[in-house]
Amino acid sequence: MGVSHPGRGAYSSYYPIVIQATSFVPRGSEIFVNYGISYDNRINYQDVDTTLESILSFFSKYQDQLTASQQEKLYSFLMNDIVPYSGSKTSDHLGDILQAFPTNLDDSHSIMHNGGSFYFHNPEAIKSQSWLESNGQCTDGLYVGLSSIPYAGTGVFARRSFSSGEVILPIPLLKIEDKTWLDMYRRSQSSRRLGRPYLDA
Repeated sequence: MGVSHPGRGAYSSYYPIVIQATSFVPRGSEIFVNYGISYDNRINYQDVDTTLESILSFFSKYQDQLTASQQEKLYSFLMNDIVPYSGSKTSDHLGDILQAFPTNLDDSHSIMHNGGSFYFHNPEAIKSQSWLESNGQCTDGLYVGLSSIPYAGTGVFARRSFSSGEVILPIPLLKIEDKTWLDMYRRSQSSRRLGRPYLDA
């Protein structure tokens, strides 16, 4: 596409962009975007859940050989003397990580049964059915297609009718910590390998 082409800038190599769930998402839960290690990632809840799963698997294997008191003492030993030296390698905030673990074995079972450590420490991330009915909005009324305007690239079309004043699409904001995140690069093997946004020459 030449510099003087009227459609320059209207087309993108990123079409169509989709967002897919990388794990189970309970109804009513807030959808989060992973901004990477540059974001305030004080606790890696996936690491916490992986560790808890291993601990619970161990206790399940030997539950017939340990009394309830012995299990609690062993759990306390693991939390105080083992986890601090084998925890997350992606965070320097060890104190915050340790606080993410439950203080007793019974809570560990309950936490994992109810969605994991993140939802235990952030209960407000899951909204109730009544909240969803009052505030939730469906986004299935739109679809993406080729724009009816010449050289305009792709456009968004209404799949159903919308009333005057009705919200068509709520758009959450994405945090951009550094304006260089928006830099574009000439298309090359390195730009694709590094995951950089690139332009067709």
